[in-house]
Amino acid sequence: MNKLMCAVSSAALAAASMLGSSVMPVGAVVNGNVSESVFSLMSDGKHEITVEPGDTVPVALYFPQSNGVQQILLHFAIGLDGNLNDTLGKGSVMDREGNVIENFESAFGYYGIQMVPHSQSSAAESPFYPDPACLDSGIMMKDPAAAGYVDSGSYAFFTPNAWNMLYIAREALMNGVNQDSYDAWKAAGGDRGKDFDYENYVPVTKWTKDEAWAYDTPLAEFDLVLPEDLPHGTYVLDVYREPLYNNHPSSLFNDDNELRDKSEWGILNSEVFGIDDDALENLKRPFSVEHLTIHVGQPGKPRLQDLKPTRLPVMTTPLTGEEKFGDIDCSGEIGVNDVVLLNRYLCRSVELTKLGMLNSDCERDGRIDANDSTKMKQFVTSQITEDALGKLSE
Repeated sequence: MNKLMCAVSSAALAAASMLGSSVMPVGAVVNGNVSESVFSLMSDGKHEITVEPGDTVPVALYFPQSNGVQQILLHFAIGLDGNLNDTLGKGSVMDREGNVIENFESAFGYYGIQMVPHSQSSAAESPFYPDPACLDSGIMMKDPAAAGYVDSGSYAFFTPNAWNMLYIAREALMNGVNQDSYDAWKAAGGDRGKDFDYENYVPVTKWTKDEAWAYDTPLAEFDLVLPEDLPHGTYVLDVYREPLYNNHPSSLFNDDNELRDKSEWGILNSEVFGIDDDALENLKRPFSVEHLTIHVGQPGKPRLQDLKPTRLPVMTTPLTGEEKFGDIDCSGEIGVNDVVLLNRYLCRSVELTKLGMLNSDCERDGRIDANDSTKMKQFVTSQITEDALGKLSE
């Protein structure tokens, strides 16, 4: 990937050299000094959300601040309590013959979370880039129909299984300038369906997130599909900033499908490049990220299936006749209140009476755990009869 970026950058320099300084659009140097670019990850317009295991989380990547960019390469990662390295070495790669190698040292497992195209994507050609996206006013093509359009393929694409994205502003690169804002153009009266006077338009190539339109249109969109068994906790979706090996088969394996020496593996870094205002050369741009915090279930509280069971001596203790399996609150009746009370006990938030504990062993296996809760739910939803309570399931 770095070779591709270097090659494309060289093409930009060559094109700029041929075209001369006049390729810099009027006004490009009067957009102000911006210290860094900013990427912002949101879900439904928020940086912090609460969901449940099994949910699908829509994610939008905004680019609300630019210090002059032309190429963007990002690797996303997610970590419990913000530890982005938590699943490194727990993912899989493929060799050149399509064989899957599990728990590869440079692959992320992502807790089994899948990145997929956004279910409401408006872009048919490249569903990870919305149509329109937040960059490009169409000034390079002098055509409002090109505003906000992302040319997918060799210039901009997503690799969802590796959680990578590459964005290269083709027209800006070939003309030796930085990419401008679609939303700034729109705020100036631009409309994709109407003619626009580009000759008198000053493109905005640097801007800050204080602009009213800074968060109007995302740069990219995708969904995160959470596994049903994802542990409760607080997960942070962010851009991975440490050096990362390129897990493409051709980077890891030679022509004979043998694993290359580690020193030969390609490196992918999350990087942003732009054209300097004073010299037409590609420069790395500093950037920061507004991450997305995803609270799954009730962070800090264990799931029922993860709890260690409370063991009882009932398997060797004769029944006294006082037991009524399922009657957790010992009220004489069995209902939803008993299910709630049992679950609260399993989550260690309440204590039960001695008789309540005996009544909780609905599986009659000598312990109180999630299986008893499941059986209680089956009873209150009329899937089983009361006779099944206190009997070991087959």
